[in-house]
Amino acid sequence: MIDRYSPFGGLDLLASAVVLLDAELRIRYVNPAAENLLAASSRNLINRPLQKAFTYSRTLKQALDNAVSNNWSYTGQNIEIRRGDNEKLSLNCTVTPLRAASAPEVRLLIELQPIDQQLKASREEQLLQQ
Repeated sequence: MIDRYSPFGGLDLLASAVVLLDAELRIRYVNPAAENLLAASSRNLINRPLQKAFTYSRTLKQALDNAVSNNWSYTGQNIEIRRGDNEKLSLNCTVTPLRAASAPEVRLLIELQPIDQQLKASREEQLLQQ
């Protein structure tokens, strides 16, 4: 578990949901925005596999594996996940590989940003027109 006084403690202040993972895709840290988005406390998320926190697509799974294995970043738009209470969320997602001397167990940073529902409806309408 990441200490709140660690260099990652500043992530608590971000409005974006941030999840830090180890190489086995276990959750090592979540900021308050991620707790809110995933409707779960850090106590219930820390040290659990990411797939237990929410269900995600094969595309995101491959992106996570590539980030760990090949040090590749990933940005996806309109990614759908299902959190523990089975609510479906549409998100923009960024996966960033990390190497931090102060927390060597942390390998990935995931940033999740909910898509505004009105913006999503507008994008879908635009796609239909095209």
